Amino acid sequence: MKDKMIGYITVFLLEVIAGATLGGLVAAFLVPYCSNTRGYFAIGTEWIFIIAAAYGGYTLLNQFFFSKSKGRD
Repeated sequence: MKDKMIGYITVFLLEVIAGATLGGLVAAFLVPYCSNTRGYFAIGTEWIFIIAAAYGGYTLLNQFFFSKSKGRD
């Protein structure tokens, strides 16, 4: 039981790291681009894409791990 819980925690942390990394990469390109286009920093529509990328990275890795673990319980 303890090993299974450690496995779930490890997978969760990997998923969060993947989402944060993908969101950070998108933000690294979009925030400066949008700020330069506007001429000032603002929180605009680019954040929808950043959040979507982070959620997408998390979800894709979640689907990958749990599709591989079906039937192993």
